[in-house]
Amino acid sequence: MSIIGLGVGIPFCNQKSKLLVYDSFNRANNANLNNADTGQTWSLLAGGVEISGNKAAATNTGVNRVAIQAGVINFITSAVFNVVNFTNDTITSFTRCLNASNFIGLRADKTNITLFTFINSTITVIGSYPLILPLGNSKLALKTVDNTFTILLNDSVLFEITNDNVLKTSTMCGFTLYSTGIPVNKIDDFKVEAI
Repeated sequence: MSIIGLGVGIPFCNQKSKLLVYDSFNRANNANLNNADTGQTWSLLAGGVEISGNKAAATNTGVNRVAIQAGVINFITSAVFNVVNFTNDTITSFTRCLNASNFIGLRADKTNITLFTFINSTITVIGSYPLILPLGNSKLALKTVDNTFTILLNDSVLFEITNDNVLKTSTMCGFTLYSTGIPVNKIDDFKVEAI
């Protein structure tokens, strides 16, 4: 593992990309996410995730995880994290998901933004950045190209990690809303773009 670059405020040079998945979650409140705006079906991997106030929200205490098929291995996954507080909650977006127990995650919590592997339900941190997302809306993105992972906050690079080619053939992505209390944080504008 090596950290290639650090720095808040380094603008990310947008490469030509192709929209694969998009979900605005702008639809009537519902106990299920059903289909994204681009037509793919969300798969519930753990707990429950619903539409609430035009955002994706957890229905239960604990792990609430959904995934969607991107169909490619190199892509940018981004979502708007709607943060109310991190007292009892974390928000994770993930890429290269094989199943509920195997993926590469990008987690925001009350102290850090952390990139990790989740292999056979075991977390291994491969990089982190000491930053607490502000209350309100922040766009967090994970660019995955071969074995290089670039983490962006509001389109500026936070850090980049080169790691083993873990789960390189897995093509699902998604997010986890976790809470030890009443879940309050939400996800909005989930997007996957091919590179």
